[in-house]
Amino acid sequence: MSTMPSTPAMAPQGWTVSPVRLELAAKLSLYRQQSSSSDDPVQVRADVIAEVRDVEPDTTQETALRATLGDYSPASELLEEEVTLIENMITHWSEGNERSATISGATTNAVDGPSTDGTTPTSFFEALPSHPRPARSPSSSESSPSKRPRLNDSTQPTSSDSSRTQLNASSLGAQVTGPPTKKASEQFFATSELLFLLCSCLKVERIDLLALSKVSKKLRAVALQVLVHEFSIPLSRIREALVLLRGNPDLVDSIRFLRIWDDDTVRKMLSAGDCNWWSLESLLAIVERRSTWPLPLVDLTLNPADLSRLLQELSKAPLLLERIAALRVVTGRSDRSGLIWPCPSHPVIPPGRSQTIHALWSIASLICYEQDWTDSNVLRRLHLELWESPEDKDAVFLCSGWSNLTERVAPYLTNLTFLFTQDFDANFGCEILLEAHWKSLRRLEIVGVDIMEGDHYMEATDDLGESMKRFSQTENQIEDLILCLTCPQTSTMGWLEGTFSRLKKCFFILYPSDTQRLTSFLLRHTEIRELTLHGTQIDATLLQGRIAPFSSLRVFGGSEETANVLLQYGARLQHLQLDSPCHLSSPRLPASLVRDQESAGRITCLDIQLSSWQIDRMLFQLQELLSTGTLPSLIELIVLAKESREKNSSDPVACLEKVLEGLRRMNLSKLKALRVRYGETKQLPSDEELERIPFGFPPALAYLAFCSSNAETAQYYRILRAPPSSPAAATTTTGRKLPRMQRLPPSFRLKVNAEDGTWEASGELRREHSLFDHSGDEPRLKML
Repeated sequence: MSTMPSTPAMAPQGWTVSPVRLELAAKLSLYRQQSSSSDDPVQVRADVIAEVRDVEPDTTQETALRATLGDYSPASELLEEEVTLIENMITHWSEGNERSATISGATTNAVDGPSTDGTTPTSFFEALPSHPRPARSPSSSESSPSKRPRLNDSTQPTSSDSSRTQLNASSLGAQVTGPPTKKASEQFFATSELLFLLCSCLKVERIDLLALSKVSKKLRAVALQVLVHEFSIPLSRIREALVLLRGNPDLVDSIRFLRIWDDDTVRKMLSAGDCNWWSLESLLAIVERRSTWPLPLVDLTLNPADLSRLLQELSKAPLLLERIAALRVVTGRSDRSGLIWPCPSHPVIPPGRSQTIHALWSIASLICYEQDWTDSNVLRRLHLELWESPEDKDAVFLCSGWSNLTERVAPYLTNLTFLFTQDFDANFGCEILLEAHWKSLRRLEIVGVDIMEGDHYMEATDDLGESMKRFSQTENQIEDLILCLTCPQTSTMGWLEGTFSRLKKCFFILYPSDTQRLTSFLLRHTEIRELTLHGTQIDATLLQGRIAPFSSLRVFGGSEETANVLLQYGARLQHLQLDSPCHLSSPRLPASLVRDQESAGRITCLDIQLSSWQIDRMLFQLQELLSTGTLPSLIELIVLAKESREKNSSDPVACLEKVLEGLRRMNLSKLKALRVRYGETKQLPSDEELERIPFGFPPALAYLAFCSSNAETAQYYRILRAPPSSPAAATTTTGRKLPRMQRLPPSFRLKVNAEDGTWEASGELRREHSLFDHSGDEPRLKML
């Protein structure tokens, strides 16, 4: 029984091989590997791919190819593996593959088997795309191929055919039953496709991939290609990335997803000159001039201060403008992990505010123009953080510009984030945003800060509320809704009266006056799986008589009282995020969890804010919550300590030692991930220094995150342990003791949405800090 692939395989040059042809190519490859004297399976695969792709369907050529197989039928497991290898080679088809297939005679002597004259790629770079395949037409010899004798042909062969048959049979016997010509390990490392698959399995944590790249030049070539497949470059490291691509010219062809983002370092280096911008210009030029197509999808994250210069650089790379999938303008001031946050105390937009805002619209318009012109329309995510209100002279320009922009991107944008001060809604046009017909929008985030007073504020708030009401009552595809409007007038807004038929995730910051309307809203959206509420409660009186209205809910963030109500009315919570009430000296779990062992047994993640910043008091509070085995299935624990005025006053190593020792005594046998945010200390030292510390880890702990102040400074580690059969005090081949902590690279938390090219990094919402996704049937790593 053969395994048929379901989708065609596409080469970087644009040509495809249908599922039926993939199976045919796999059979031909196996047949020729067994029946010929060639010991190079990579060459054989390249030959049959070059041959099968040019054969017209249902012609004498295809009939002749199938005739060469005769009654040959490989085992389904062997065929399935070969189909995977064939697909992988097509996906990374290169000029080296094209050249070797041509030299070996695959296109002129297709059914006579592979020639031994062909050149084998010396590195995996040749197995990846580098140049488009030149157009060519079949020669006369291709249209009438000769047949190969069947392996089980019962007819009497001629004398010449007889000797050939004997040779083929003896070769097959030697390969199937005789001793292998190479060791299995040598054959493995000689097969480029297998090396690529091996490296691909290591790209989640990336640290092993980096180690593998140092073993040999061949492994480094393969490992680097996998590493740059998803290439994330902070502006502060643009120069290093440029040096890497210039030193490895073929590497640029391996980039499929490119992220360029503004990190904290580059803001401190603004006075150091324009060296990074010059490097960015050169890097964009290298990527744009590469020979493979399509170009990588690009995700841009910039500070408002960078917009004017970015506009200059992007205007020089029109082809990359067609491939921008996400544009994010961030200020670094939008921490929404708590209840209410302040407006920045200093202007985030620089003094040339008008110039900066005009640059924003110029960039957005330029992207839309290029994508409309080529009908690419790959822009899927728009994220704008603009805390400063525009000047009056810009009001008309901004409203008209915003209206034109939303009209152009509304048909295909899927993710929209808009953070603004409350006076933006009148001048900047937030109501225009909500009036657009968003056909494909899946995630909407609107965040505002109340800094206005008086009649103008009331009027602007009313306008925004009416726009929200109309938006919620129209047909939409919203699945993830985040609304944080921290003003008392939210009770007058009508957005809670609408219905979102596809809604799965909610994040609301409300005032107590919205309690009844919120409860009614939740009762209309019983399919919600993730809910975060701040500032208000659920009205339990409206739930009386309802049977398990929240049975779909799996993730909740908010107060202990609200969590208790949800559990009482059917919520099957697995991820519980609890805020620490100011009036309690110690946090507590919902009463329903304490009383109901079944509900407590479902909790796999606990995210809790402790009311003390002193480490001993923190551990005492944790012990009260967890030491009795209240949450037996706990897999992930996130602890946030209350911050004090004394920053960086504690030794981070001593702090971590106490936390790990305390958790080990709590018998958390299933705990795999731990995140500790403790603002009273510095970052942890290097791995070498940590190795000398005899940490006592919980038995199943695999990942650890340590935050000294905020989410951006998190240090991620994995716990290296000895295999089960090794002695307790095992060491690695380099003599390093186990278990120990190993620092993971910053890109560990990154994940690319392969469907649209947008990056899913660890965000500022507190619900996004977990390493595991607990909303499904089983917890799974988000990076997978």
